[in-house]
Amino acid sequence: MADCAAPAVRSHYEALGGLYRAAWGDSLHFGVYGPDDDRSRAAAAVERKLADEAGMLPGAQVLDVGCGTGGPALEIAAYAGARVTGIDLVPEHVERARSEAARRGLAELTRFVEGDATQMPFADASFDHVYAIESAYHAADKTRFYAECARVLRPGGCFVGTDWLCGERLAAEDDGILAEVERHFATPGLIDLPAVTRHLEAAGLIPELVEDLSALGDVDRNWDELGTAAWPRLARAGRGALPEELRTFAHGSRVLAQAAKSGAFVLGHWRARKPA
Repeated sequence: MADCAAPAVRSHYEALGGLYRAAWGDSLHFGVYGPDDDRSRAAAAVERKLADEAGMLPGAQVLDVGCGTGGPALEIAAYAGARVTGIDLVPEHVERARSEAARRGLAELTRFVEGDATQMPFADASFDHVYAIESAYHAADKTRFYAECARVLRPGGCFVGTDWLCGERLAAEDDGILAEVERHFATPGLIDLPAVTRHLEAAGLIPELVEDLSALGDVDRNWDELGTAAWPRLARAGRGALPEELRTFAHGSRVLAQAAKSGAFVLGHWRARKPA
């Protein structure tokens, strides 16, 4: 059975995906900033970090779960020389990813398919490594999401990723702002870091690392990027957007930045291995 949140997630990106790409590009995830990094370099730093810690090598078969328009898959294919398959719910995402792969000369190293991450059309043990960059939070059935990622992973392979999470020490007022985040971003429920560990273990994986992404560097600049830095690009894209779409985008960005600065919202990072 497909994940019950899938229609809402698909509709969310069909409505707002163009605005997201205008503001932040094809790597629709948060980054880890070095002193002189802009947003694109900070996002690429996360992608390369995941490739390195999983040990992705030239020719390795790698799966990107929730690949979006292919930004991370293309970066990892070019950086590591791995053969990356991306799966995503949104047909337009898959089409754009294929087009970008051809434009960048990476069609030989990548393929992109439409599908649900909780019901993937791949055989058991199909991939040497699996990664998910800020996609698990969209699944209503987190247990099934993690189990599917483990199922298609070969013994000895690594499952790495990042995700949207709730803070472990929530104040009473945090419930309201988290509900706003969930409502604006097609999020059926945020879990915390200990829950990530439990899901990995329940899927038969051995967690080697489960931590706040801030352990890798500066993530606070992401919340500034939700504000004024994105607006010049957004204004250009917004000429063809509906007023309610712009209002939803603007309000959602403010809510997410507020939740992050309060500690109610955090970014998680994990590395887990399938027993050989």
